[in-house]
Amino acid sequence: MKFGKSLGRTIEDVPSQWRPFAIQYKTLKKCIHKIVQELNDKGISLDIRKAVLNATEGYKMEYSSEVNPTHIRSYIQLDLDAYSPDIRLSHPLTGHTLESIQSDFTKCNSCYVSSSLSLPSTDSNDTDSTTSTTSSSDSHDDIIAENISLCNNSTMNQPLHRMTCIELEKDSEFFDTLLEEVSQLNQLQQQNKDEYMDRVKRLGDILIKVTSPYKKDMYTWREIFQLYLRAEIFIGNTEADRDEHDLEFTQKQFKWFSDELSRTDLPRKFKLSSSKEAFQEFLRINNDLIMMKQFQYINKTAMSKILKKHDKRTYLTASFKFGKLLKHDSYFTGTMGKSLCHVMNKQLSTITPQIEDHTCPICTFIYWKPIRLCCGHVFCVRCLIKSERKKMRNCPICRYEDAVHKADSSNLDIPLQNFIKLYFPREVKAKREENGRQEVSEEMEIIARSQFGGNECHIM
Repeated sequence: MKFGKSLGRTIEDVPSQWRPFAIQYKTLKKCIHKIVQELNDKGISLDIRKAVLNATEGYKMEYSSEVNPTHIRSYIQLDLDAYSPDIRLSHPLTGHTLESIQSDFTKCNSCYVSSSLSLPSTDSNDTDSTTSTTSSSDSHDDIIAENISLCNNSTMNQPLHRMTCIELEKDSEFFDTLLEEVSQLNQLQQQNKDEYMDRVKRLGDILIKVTSPYKKDMYTWREIFQLYLRAEIFIGNTEADRDEHDLEFTQKQFKWFSDELSRTDLPRKFKLSSSKEAFQEFLRINNDLIMMKQFQYINKTAMSKILKKHDKRTYLTASFKFGKLLKHDSYFTGTMGKSLCHVMNKQLSTITPQIEDHTCPICTFIYWKPIRLCCGHVFCVRCLIKSERKKMRNCPICRYEDAVHKADSSNLDIPLQNFIKLYFPREVKAKREENGRQEVSEEMEIIARSQFGGNECHIM
């Protein structure tokens, strides 16, 4: 299927209010036809462009452009005095004289005549320069296509290279259209971003209520968010993977997340109607963000293909320069999606604390009676007791000297302990039961040693 038809079908899947902002691929294709016609009308056929455009020797003909935020001026620049003799004899453009072309173009297109540059040649002989300038005009009678502006600067003593520009109005219109469409896409993106941030904020306000430790749905929400963070739908959660994921990976991971929700039947465990409504809004926000990525992907693909088609049909190498212009454009860099995903992930981890953020580095279970050492690191009290018994006096993480040995009851982090008891009651209960089993095991070990001999073990 041709890209134009595929694009049309894909655009039908996006919200109707976004469709007018999409890259108008078919319209731009028609613009390319007009550019080709314009080049042919100016006597610069495809064969000529292939043969001499941007040539390094002989026929100096260069495609160039001037860019500002709202307008791109496209033109072909020629060095009239850079022709070799054999090029002059077999010049393919036109048989008209330079003077008649200049006159006709000025009458019909006076507003498009561009100033030409005259550059000194390498010849330094004053006498020869006059002869060279005169003969140069005669020898170029059969050189130039119509729509050329020409200027001879004879104020300098040296012979001058005469530069002339062929204005490409249709090419300029093509890129002005692209610039306008990129501008509209940026406006749409900012509008969507503002709406998305507002929706995430409203959802966050609801989640604060329904995920309260005093509500029945806290653990259900935590399990859902744990699955969501594991899925890494939009961005990775590790230092090695902080970049925004592409559309295909995002869609794949969101499907995995949806399948896991169905398999675990978590949404059915909600007790509160407000939780059920908030969950549906949570899914809609994620679906809309994926749709925004899809719309961005569509437009990036359309932009890439239309620039390649422009270069292929016209043989004007514009895609590289225009691509550099878009390199720092916010819509095509993809930074918006990444920032929105960061906002979403931050909301989830802040509203519903995750157990991974409150586990002891030694036992990797939730803190119970957390001891904050003088260096700031936190551990379970039993883990530090075991460390002290093994003569490990320093902090297990940063090796702060005597941090473990000097710890006492004043190092108990009471606010953190109350927080953990409030938000992780099930985990605290399991941890206390595990500690009880360990204490029994240790006591039995001590009794066995005392009966059958062995070294006495001192507990801090």
